[in-house]
Amino acid sequence: MFEFIPAIRKDRRDEINGYKSDGIGFVKENEYKLVERISISKNQNCYDFEVRVDFKEIKFYIIKNNGCIYLSLYEIYILLNNINLNSDIDIVEELKKIK
Repeated sequence: MFEFIPAIRKDRRDEINGYKSDGIGFVKENEYKLVERISISKNQNCYDFEVRVDFKEIKFYIIKNNGCIYLSLYEIYILLNNINLNSDIDIVEELKKIK
């Protein structure tokens, strides 16, 4: 987690800078959100997560049936831990595959 937060903030800055280098400007740069979607599929189950990063905070969402709920870091940890304990999914190995 100590590496994730600085890394995702850097990804947001890099994406903004990429748009700027293409000549795209921002009216309110601080309101720009980086949105990353993570899907984990195993044994006919699909778990979709989304990370949204703005100037102030990082929010995590679980997506299901075209809706989503916001979860704190702690709640995400509990969820992933429960998935790991209650299924044959090796959640750590699945997350390592995501780039």
